[in-house]
Amino acid sequence: AWTTIIRVLQAVHASTVARVDLPFLDTRRLRRLVAEARREFRPDADASGATPGLSGRRLAVDPRLVQIVGAALDEQLQPAFIARYVFYSRPGEYFWPHTDSPLVHVNVFVCLEHHVPEGAARPSAFVGFHPDGSAERFEMRPGQAIAAHTQGLVHAREPLQDGERVTLLAIALAPVPRRGRRKPSVAAD
Repeated sequence: AWTTIIRVLQAVHASTVARVDLPFLDTRRLRRLVAEARREFRPDADASGATPGLSGRRLAVDPRLVQIVGAALDEQLQPAFIARYVFYSRPGEYFWPHTDSPLVHVNVFVCLEHHVPEGAARPSAFVGFHPDGSAERFEMRPGQAIAAHTQGLVHAREPLQDGERVTLLAIALAPVPRRGRRKPSVAAD
């Protein structure tokens, strides 16, 4: 049943996942994003996070990010104007296997912070599930990113260990509309 669900979702929607290098995300810019995210962090809230401030919003529409992710996924993309800081801070906190909203065509997860306690076995990771049911782990250090078609890719976050913390910036990108294609009309009630 599990592999059938994954195969059906991936047959209906694209399901590519790729590591992306963001060379323009230098130490100074990363520190600014981390400081902004920390101002938004609420320890009593769940991982769903917070809307980013100016630094996060700028990265979400940066043409270099859009171009790099588009090249990695072999697709023309544009900003979707949706971004969230995502916080994982409590031992055992995770995100169950799921797909994303149809509003999110591509999701870019930029790791801002990943504190792994000394002596920890292995850090928690983003996990993407393949049509055969196998799982692929994507560990990320600060400044690293992955991009995925999260409508069709069943994905999850592994549980945190004691003392582990992760802060991500999730950025949505949309496909560039094809010329000559008519938008579907919406019937009024």
